[in-house]
Amino acid sequence: MYYRKSKLTTEIIFFHVDDLILCTVPDKAKEFIKAVKKKFDIHDMGFPNEILGIQVIRDKFGIRLSTKNNELKIIEEFELSDAMRMNTPLPPGLKLPSLDDVPNPVIIEKYRSLLGKLLYLARCVRYDICYAVNLLSRYSSNHNKSMWNLLKGILRYLKDNELQITYVYKKQPPQNLFQVNVFSDASFADNSTN
Repeated sequence: MYYRKSKLTTEIIFFHVDDLILCTVPDKAKEFIKAVKKKFDIHDMGFPNEILGIQVIRDKFGIRLSTKNNELKIIEEFELSDAMRMNTPLPPGLKLPSLDDVPNPVIIEKYRSLLGKLLYLARCVRYDICYAVNLLSRYSSNHNKSMWNLLKGILRYLKDNELQITYVYKKQPPQNLFQVNVFSDASFADNSTN
C-alpha cells in the first residue's frame, strides 16, 4: 500500500500481484491512470466488485464489504450446508476439552485447512468470529475431535449470520479520515484457561 497526501486530497494505492486499486477523488484518479498508461500497458476495470474474495458493494451511503459468497463456498466445501445453525461462534461458557486423544491425520489436514480459511475471514471482515477462531488456532497442531466440532460450529454460525462492514463517506470528509471503530461481542471473560 502506498499513499500520497496533499492539502486537498489523499491518494491510496493498494497492490496485489499485478492488480492495483486506487482510492481517491475522480479527477485525481483520471490523472493517475493517464500518467501510468504512458509507462505501462494497463486496463482500467472501473470500480471493483470483488477483491480477494471480499465483495465490494457501492451505494449512496458508502461502500460495504462482505464475505458471504466466500463463506458459502467454505460451508459447501466442508459439507455443512444442511447443518443446524448456531447463534454464537462458540457455545456460551465453553470449557475447552482435554487433549488426551491423538489427532486423526485426516482431521489434522481438514482442521488446518478450515482454520486458515476462517482466519482470513476473521481478519478481513468477520470480526465477530475473531475470538473463537484465535482460541481454536492455539490448537492447530494438537487438537481432537471435540476441537474439530467447535471449528465446524463457527461455520454453522456463519451460515445464517451475515455481517457486512460499511464505510460511510460524506461530501466533506471528517478531520480524521482514517479513524476506525470496531465493536465486538466476543467475551474474553469466559476464557478460564488464562
